[in-house]
Amino acid sequence: MKSIFLLCVLLLVTAGTGYAEVFEYDLPALTGPSIGDRVTTFTYTGPAGTVNSLTVRVEGTVDVLGYTECLGNVPPDTLVWPLSPGSHLLKPGDTGYWIGSGSALEVLGPFDESWFHHTFNGGFTELTTGDDIEVNLYFGPAALVGVCGPITPPTAGTATRVTLLIDVSSPVPLEPSTWGRIKSLYN
Repeated sequence: MKSIFLLCVLLLVTAGTGYAEVFEYDLPALTGPSIGDRVTTFTYTGPAGTVNSLTVRVEGTVDVLGYTECLGNVPPDTLVWPLSPGSHLLKPGDTGYWIGSGSALEVLGPFDESWFHHTFNGGFTELTTGDDIEVNLYFGPAALVGVCGPITPPTAGTATRVTLLIDVSSPVPLEPSTWGRIKSLYN
């Protein structure tokens, strides 16, 4: 009787469980100096499913710090002019997209920055194998607003690696020992 009860509990816990997997795509076309916008398109190769989350990860270095001067105080405030990474992703032809931004980069040296995205204006939530996804990466100086103006050239850096992580739930069974399968047991 006890074994039948445990079997029923196990069936209830695993029934309807979706399979989740994180697919990682390197995007070398988005690497290079901090000049502003870069765009690339890649083809999704994972199974059809529902998008749980999108994350962009940028690794690189901040090479030169730039400075701004903001009026309003006497003497005026001198501040670091940060690099401001951000990105949006869309399926070509869609009006909605996923958008996200990273933290301001204000320190010389290496960085490893990741940020999540949220949907805007009905961004895609389903993917099928073979879907094209356009990735637009902004990697340049933050916009100056108000009474702030540049007193040096802007902060500059280099993105050495850009990676997109797509977390997808799929009805397609995954290998039992993958992290996606283990994660799906706890969703």
